[in-house]
Amino acid sequence: MYFNGTAAKSVSDTLAIIKTQIKTESTSDNFANKLNSILLNKTNDNHLKIYFDPAKFESYVENRETKRKYEYEVAKKINFGFTKVEILEGNVGYIEIIKFSGFIAEGSAPKINSAMNMVENTTALIIDLRKNGGGDGRVGDILATYFYPEENEIYYDSISRTEKYKVLPFVQGKRYLNRPVYILTGFDTFSAAEGFCKFMQQNKKAIIVGEKTKGGGSSGSSVPLLEGFLCFIPTSFGSADKEASVTPDYKTEDKNALNYAKYLFYKEELKKNLPTKEQEIAKWNLKTCEYLLKLNDKNFALNKSFIGNYENDRKVFLKNGQPFISFNNKEYKLIQIDENEFIVVGFEDTFGAGNRRIIFNTKGFEEKIYFSGQLLNKFWGKL
Repeated sequence: MYFNGTAAKSVSDTLAIIKTQIKTESTSDNFANKLNSILLNKTNDNHLKIYFDPAKFESYVENRETKRKYEYEVAKKINFGFTKVEILEGNVGYIEIIKFSGFIAEGSAPKINSAMNMVENTTALIIDLRKNGGGDGRVGDILATYFYPEENEIYYDSISRTEKYKVLPFVQGKRYLNRPVYILTGFDTFSAAEGFCKFMQQNKKAIIVGEKTKGGGSSGSSVPLLEGFLCFIPTSFGSADKEASVTPDYKTEDKNALNYAKYLFYKEELKKNLPTKEQEIAKWNLKTCEYLLKLNDKNFALNKSFIGNYENDRKVFLKNGQPFISFNNKEYKLIQIDENEFIVVGFEDTFGAGNRRIIFNTKGFEEKIYFSGQLLNKFWGKL
């Protein structure tokens, strides 16, 4: 039963008035969208939602065992929500979680441990929740524990009240301590994922980067209706307003959030007394992020002496006023990012966007690529 009785009655009265009109909707999606616009208008609750899923509907109307088996198979297909774990340039860990799946012992907890073990030696960590629509809040509780040195009792401002919250007494792997953590958010970040973000942000365990989230502060479950339709009904009091949303520490478009988090990290790294090689890599990666985010608005005059023929059949020329380089019978646009430094556009899949560059001097140019933390370079003299 929906926790807000007054709002539920308002929805019921409205549907009774327009039910004939709703029946004329031609597709299941149109029908669900029409109903959901009414539900949202009357309750301002993003959690209360009708959706069409025949396979899920069939499993739900049979019995509890069939329902759980169906949900388990769905969770397995997305690796219990843990879809990507990587070590990015600059020794930055990256974990993408698209759902907090509720199968703790047999799925979520082992995946958390595996992911955290993968990134245990990184300098910083990015957790990507831009596609995470929520799930089981216990997954967030387990994940949050990795960022505390031991069992802690702390205070946390939840949606409706200030609560005393205890992180778990142990984790299976090593804890991730005293290193920067960034969490990426988007408008699709919702429900339990928002709760995790809010907890980490309030306790200064992570920096939130991205879009303000949708806002969903209630817990509940899906209920089968008729003919393949289900409804997620919030059953416990949380919040049916936008206070449940998470406001990022650094707001940027969803699509730019990953590069912006990396940009923030490299800026902080360059404030440290790094060894020469690490400093060069951080500067390189910072320039790449500035290029991708279009943050470098400096105007550099093109030195016309760069135009010409170089060794190994390389040629630098102007095309429609823009500098290009050609080799191996292909042409690539050059983007100037410094007085004598250019990004070669067109190697995104091989080396990552912005990571193949040429640096000119009076005798020719050096072709440089930082790949997996290693510098690959070759000098080509001017003919």
